This record gives sequence, C-alpha cells and structure tokens, in this order.
Amino acid sequence: LQDAFAQSPSVAFAAVLHAMVLSVFYMGRTESCMELAVHRVSMPFQGADLRNSPSAASIQERHTRWKERLPQSDKDVWDALQQLDGGEQASLFAHCAAYCVNAQWEPVPKHGGGRVSAHGVARRIDHANVLARAVGLDMIGAGWRPTFDNYLNRVAKPRILEAVAEATGPQTAGLIDHLKKGDMAREAERLLADANWLPEPLRTPVIEEPLPLTDEADALPAFLDEDDSYADQEGDDEYAIAA
Repeated sequence: LQDAFAQSPSVAFAAVLHAMVLSVFYMGRTESCMELAVHRVSMPFQGADLRNSPSAASIQERHTRWKERLPQSDKDVWDALQQLDGGEQASLFAHCAAYCVNAQWEPVPKHGGGRVSAHGVARRIDHANVLARAVGLDMIGAGWRPTFDNYLNRVAKPRILEAVAEATGPQTAGLIDHLKKGDMAREAERLLADANWLPEPLRTPVIEEPLPLTDEADALPAFLDEDDSYADQEGDDEYAIAA
C-alpha cells in the first residue's frame, strides 16, 4: 500500500488533509490510518492584546467557518472533503498547517539539558523568517503596536529609551528619560502609537539581492582596451619594419 500510495500524489494529499482535519477539528482521530497529526503550537504567556488581536480573531473566525461546513461525525469527513474543489481543499490544508507554525523564541538553559538547544531555536527563527518573507508578513499592517503590556513594561529602561529614540528621535526620548519604569513605559506607548515601530524580534530580515550583471559590467576597463589597441598597433609597426 505504501508503494501504491507514493505513486498517487492526489490520494496522498487527500489522506494528509483528512488526517490534519481530524487532528484539528475532531477528538480521537480514529478514522485515519495515517500516523500524522497536527501539533498545535501553544502560547501560554500571551497577553490579552495578543489573544484579542486581529490575527487571532481572523484565525478563530476561519476555524468557525470551516467547522460549520464539516460533518459532525468524523466517519463522514473523508467523503465530505472529496466534495470540496481544489481551492477549498488547499485553503483548508493551509488553515490546519498554520497551527503548526512556531516562530517563538524561547530561553535555553546555559548548561544544556533543556527541551531545545540554542542552535535549534536559531534555526527555527531563521526558517520562520523565510516563511514571513514568503507570505509577505507585515506586523504593522496586522495591527501590532508596542504597548505597556505586550512589550514596553517587559524590557529595561534603556531599551524603552532606545525604542523611542529610534522611532521618534533622541530629543523625544530625552523627554521621558527621568521617569520611573512604569511611567516611562506608559508614556512610551503613547509616543510610539503611530510611529510604525517594531522591536527587533518582530522585524523580518530583508535579504539584499545581488545586483544583476550588465553589459557595461562585463566590458573590460578602458585602459585595457587601449592597451590592446596599442599592442595591435605596435605589432603592425614591427611587421612593417620587418617587411
């Protein structure tokens, strides 16, 4: 069966989608022979603004719409999925797969023994940036803003001042550098509200594309061309003398 399955990509996609849907929308997942499940990424320490963010609301609304379209019994899921067109199947697949995306940084014990290594976290973030560039992620457009709760009160005072200085200028940062931490964080939230500023971990690194070669870049420098002309002329003179 594995060999025949491998030779039928359409059936393979349908089976993977079926297993993912069972994993995301149904408990038990006893209706699939696929050893495959969606491992949802949890964010236990998220603030209220993240739970209530436009992105979180969009995910929940999408999930609710799909749940209303799917049958109540997991025994009927396979047949129901076959009734969807290709675009609908792809959209449902993407919705289920999105729950697996983990772009979270997490601390690693200094002496090892943790669940993940520093290298593993770094590779995870690097690939998250690849996905962010691929989908054109725009955190500002998605509605994220630095607030007292989600960032400013969680970092040290120098980092708050650095953020305000970068976003609005050093003079503005100087206006709040005398405040206590809590007051500084609240005032910084006001100053950064419309600044379109993101902390470094939320910025998608931009990869600079190499400049394409042009005909001018391929051409030899002028002095080399002149040398060639001079050499040709000198050679002609030698032939003339010899003649």
